Amino acid sequence: MGILIGIVSILISVFIGLFFRRTVKTITGDIDAVTDLTTLHTPDKVDIAFFLQKLDTYIDSVRTGNIRRLHSIMSDSMYHLTESDAQARARLGIRREIEYAPAGFIAPSPIMHDGKVSWSSVQFPVKYTERIIDNQTNQPLHTIHHDKADIVMTITRSDSRAPGEVLSCIGCGQPVDTSGELFICPYCKATYTADSYAWSISAYAVLSEKSQEKSVIGRLTVVTMIMMIVLPILGFISQAVPFLRWVVIIVNILMLGMILYWGLWMVPNAFRGVFHMRKIDRLFSMSKFFSRVEYLMSIFFSATNYNPNNLKPFMDQYVFAEMMQNFQHTGNYVLRVDMHGQGKTSAIKRHGGRHYMTLSINTDVVLLDSYRRVHELKKRISFQVCRAESAMTTLKSNFDILECPGCGRSINLTANGKCKYCGAGYDLSQIDWILGRIDKSMFM
Repeated sequence: MGILIGIVSILISVFIGLFFRRTVKTITGDIDAVTDLTTLHTPDKVDIAFFLQKLDTYIDSVRTGNIRRLHSIMSDSMYHLTESDAQARARLGIRREIEYAPAGFIAPSPIMHDGKVSWSSVQFPVKYTERIIDNQTNQPLHTIHHDKADIVMTITRSDSRAPGEVLSCIGCGQPVDTSGELFICPYCKATYTADSYAWSISAYAVLSEKSQEKSVIGRLTVVTMIMMIVLPILGFISQAVPFLRWVVIIVNILMLGMILYWGLWMVPNAFRGVFHMRKIDRLFSMSKFFSRVEYLMSIFFSATNYNPNNLKPFMDQYVFAEMMQNFQHTGNYVLRVDMHGQGKTSAIKRHGGRHYMTLSINTDVVLLDSYRRVHELKKRISFQVCRAESAMTTLKSNFDILECPGCGRSINLTANGKCKYCGAGYDLSQIDWILGRIDKSMFM
């Protein structure tokens, strides 16, 4: 009897493992992308000192407020957000100071490329402190301190032009140098970005121990793997210890019921939009999608802190016009918004040639009111994102390069909705997700 229970436990464990993997793969879509991208590894590496130089330039520029210095060493999307935040802080008379002490280094990842873009990442274990300082009193208004944290930084380089090609100034047409930290044409003073064969910062994040806690899926994976090993062993042991038989049978039934309930009911209801997109878009990646959602949230709060017009390229034009008619600044400055997990996604709706998805996300919000008092809130926010039906996920990184419809030059995916060379406009919803509808819960 014990041998039979052990064999049945093995079969149940195999079924649970396959069902669990299939459910996770259906949600994330990341297994396909990782499998294909790892074949693009090259033996080249970027030196740690190079990352440190970029990191120190970024931190010094944020501290001094000289954000324009970053124009040539940041991707358009990173610079757009960094500049907007700096403008809001300057208007309020506050500044951001960052201090870090290295606690070791993790070697950079191999350089990866997809034919148009190369990128590499590194993770720095650090002791980290960040302060928001009142410029008038020099007193800290808000402090974040982590004895153990990781600074994660990604650098990217566009390979869409040959290294010998000359970049012409967008203002006067004269050739300009794309090396170093130049960001102004020496002839006509027009600004430009050295985004061709110079490495630029395309992602920067600080992960504390708390923010690196395992996700629900991560915890469930560990528990499932342990039970898949333990239950068959206990089943065979029950041959000699009869009272274990009922324990193993009951736990097997509970495990099977729980995993089926989780995979057939809980997950599909929480991630309806993700499941629908996986059927429409074979390579749809949940991690890439929520990375885009997090960027849109950052852009929204940064813009409403300072200049809501910055939202225009990232929002449906009719929703943007409606928002601008009724927009009134609350007087609060949002210092940071942290997402808790991925939240819930509604089923996909089609309208006007676009896919629409509603999200509901739990967040931790830190904001500064008009009296310079800091408030920490837990808030559930809801909003809608949309993307053209023709837009499909590719195996590229988050740093996709596309061609301008006007002049054919390479433009960044999340710039300002206009080509920096010829000024032609383009619709970001034809390429990636934008805000399709906002809710009053978004206004702090």
